[in-house]
Amino acid sequence: MITTQFDTYQPATLKATLNGKAIALHHNADGSLDVTPFVKKGKNTLQLECTPGKNGTTHAKSTLTLGPGTHGQRKTLYNRVIDQTSVAGKANFVLVGTPTHA
Repeated sequence: MITTQFDTYQPATLKATLNGKAIALHHNADGSLDVTPFVKKGKNTLQLECTPGKNGTTHAKSTLTLGPGTHGQRKTLYNRVIDQTSVAGKANFVLVGTPTHA
């Protein structure tokens, strides 16, 4: 699950790519994306790219959180806080997809 929370005074753009395909592009919008439908069996490569916009105040922050979740419970694997001092950057993750049995 990828979750974004944007502050009005800290604009930012998030791009999520899984196995070379763009699966999300958030620009100054709160939201969540369950990446489960995009995960294939075996090795998967997830890249998160954050680009902060111009921030006019030192107190404004936007956040990006990545973590697995089931039944409303989430664990945080990665948390990126974007503020006035942030620079653009990428984070790469390798996920292993396993089939589920119904």
